[in-house]
Amino acid sequence: MTINHVTAIKLEHLVCEICECERFGICGIASASNFEVRPIEAAILCFAKLSQYPHKSKECTVKAENFLDKWHTIFEYPKENPRHTCEEYLSELEQAVKCFNQH
Repeated sequence: MTINHVTAIKLEHLVCEICECERFGICGIASASNFEVRPIEAAILCFAKLSQYPHKSKECTVKAENFLDKWHTIFEYPKENPRHTCEEYLSELEQAVKCFNQH
């Protein structure tokens, strides 16, 4: 599965919002061009930032861990996981991030 540029731009905006940085922030990692090639890095950056807050719940941590396990496998083995879409990835990431914002 590949991430299209439109979705990569949305990932960039999400990361920049959560990590409170500009485009190319975090040593150049927060960019759509990077997320097109390494989309899992967007999730890692989001969860790394969100998990440092003391009010995080166990439910959110588990949701993030499950998300990373699932999508790492999908990106690592795309031929074995052909039914997944980049829109699904973005939607699930947004839902997992929302969990942290609600708790």
